[in-house]
Amino acid sequence: MTKKLNSLLAVLVVAALFFGVNFVFGEAVSPKRIDLTEEGLYTLSEGTENILGSLEDDIKLRFYFSEGVAAEADGAQTARSYAQRVEELLERYASLSKGHITLEIKDPEPFSETEDEAVGYGLRGARVPGGRDKLYFGLAGTNSTDGEEVIAFFDPQRESFLEHDLTKLVYALDHPERPRVGVFSSLPIRAQPGNPMVQQSGRPAWMIVDQLQNSFDVEWVERGDTSLPADIDILVLIHPQNFGDSLLYAIDQFVLGGGRLIVYYDPFCESDTDEINPQDQMSYISADRASDLGPLLEAWGVQMDPEQLAADRENAMQVGWQGEGIDYVAIFSIKPDGMDSTDPAVSELKEVIMHTAGVLEPTADATTTFTPLLQTSEDSMRIERVSIAMSPNPPALLDAFVPDGKPLTVAARIGGPTRSAYPDGPPELEEGETAPELVTAHKDGAPRISVLMVADADHLQDQMWVQIRNILGQRIASPVSDNANLLLAALDNFAGNDDLISLRSRGLSRRPFTKVEKLQEAAEAEFRQEKQELDARLDEIQARIDELQKEKQGAVSGMIVTPEQRQAIDDARAEQLETRKKLRNVQRQLDKDIDKLEVEVKAWNFALPALIALLALGVWAFRKAN
Repeated sequence: MTKKLNSLLAVLVVAALFFGVNFVFGEAVSPKRIDLTEEGLYTLSEGTENILGSLEDDIKLRFYFSEGVAAEADGAQTARSYAQRVEELLERYASLSKGHITLEIKDPEPFSETEDEAVGYGLRGARVPGGRDKLYFGLAGTNSTDGEEVIAFFDPQRESFLEHDLTKLVYALDHPERPRVGVFSSLPIRAQPGNPMVQQSGRPAWMIVDQLQNSFDVEWVERGDTSLPADIDILVLIHPQNFGDSLLYAIDQFVLGGGRLIVYYDPFCESDTDEINPQDQMSYISADRASDLGPLLEAWGVQMDPEQLAADRENAMQVGWQGEGIDYVAIFSIKPDGMDSTDPAVSELKEVIMHTAGVLEPTADATTTFTPLLQTSEDSMRIERVSIAMSPNPPALLDAFVPDGKPLTVAARIGGPTRSAYPDGPPELEEGETAPELVTAHKDGAPRISVLMVADADHLQDQMWVQIRNILGQRIASPVSDNANLLLAALDNFAGNDDLISLRSRGLSRRPFTKVEKLQEAAEAEFRQEKQELDARLDEIQARIDELQKEKQGAVSGMIVTPEQRQAIDDARAEQLETRKKLRNVQRQLDKDIDKLEVEVKAWNFALPALIALLALGVWAFRKAN
């Protein structure tokens, strides 16, 4: 009897300790997690951990979520679930920041000072079904110098980029200075002043230049330069041509030294008219209109045949031809199914239009990684540049079209290790060149470079992506494609350090929940049935109204609403209101069933491990007592 009593007491003591330790540590200590999700949703990337561990500024994050509004709204389960994930991730950020991040959780109740505060930071409130007030679900961050960064609303559709967006916001607060971007173009993208002496009007800059200067500190690289501007973070080359070895070497060393490079590398740039003589038709063929970076492409492990262009029949744009519209396979659009949805530079784009673009490929002996960002459809082929150089013939191109059956890459990231294109060090100065102002130690290689290449420069022309109107002397731009957004998103991505650039999309936290889905399907079926019945009833009422209208006589009386019509309309409205009420009840019942199921799941999640632990402890205690 004593042994049994001792065994029972041992089990009770162990159970008390088990629950007590779990309670204390659950309340007082941030637990270590074992992430068993398929895509490691709750394991932060190494890049994020590096950024959080190296913060220098003190950052305050204010997370706003309208808990009360969400609790009263119909169908707000997704928002509440996503908000919980965001909050947990923000707490993780704070715990890894070595005290540099302070997190505040706020519920902006309607007409409260907290709601005014959220609006003041630029957060957007959203109306939710069944709710009377706006739901706020965003983040405002500030640093010690009053710099602000905001996520106006956490869109569940962007959940796979949650870590990227949060890390980018934190990094921007820790590095508030505007990125410096060096830009070179052999095309006339900059404004050209007029010359009144010869009655020559000026030429405005391409709209892409305005976009760049609105967001970045732009430094221009000029023809004949032998070095790059000091302290630039990113270099953009738009149709580079005729560079001397000194400038090519400077670009080589810039990339190897960790500089980020975006290149619009075009095999047939129709915007380049420097060597075109309208009086000489052969000049359209003989003119050198291809981009050229000397030995740099081979060093980076990428190649492009300047005599071949990409053509896409499935996504071809229509052009005018002999009074009719016809598909021109050399000008085509790329939609999301041709984009790398995991890359932040293109994940938000809807359509990019390419104009006589080239085809990018990795070289056979490349040491770098080649990641396609934009690709044609499989209904594509390569066409010869000469076939459209002088006089393009869209019908002939369609008649001769034989698809390769595989997509062609027109934009790609190049990363990973590489060697210098100048293994022997700086090249000798050419005749007339002066020594570069900045002389640094020669870099013969790098473990990782960051280059983004687009095989088309023409698509930055205004007519390829924007409609411009002049209103009261101001140029108003209305984008019609995402051509400019591709460059701006790439710059935005490259503006961070290597850790930020390395972040890619993660999986979604939402996974199929069969029982919940069945509840939703049942409710939706009932919704559809009642809606169909309502629509049928309204059709009957409308037919009755039409019949009454026919019975009336006279043009004037035809505009008078009779008592019968008024009664029919009132009945329809009453029936509609009653049906909507029923539908709301269906949705409320659905939410109750889902909430009940959630409580049951949580209970089992807690009780099952505890029962297993108690059973194991009981077996151990029983064996020890006997």
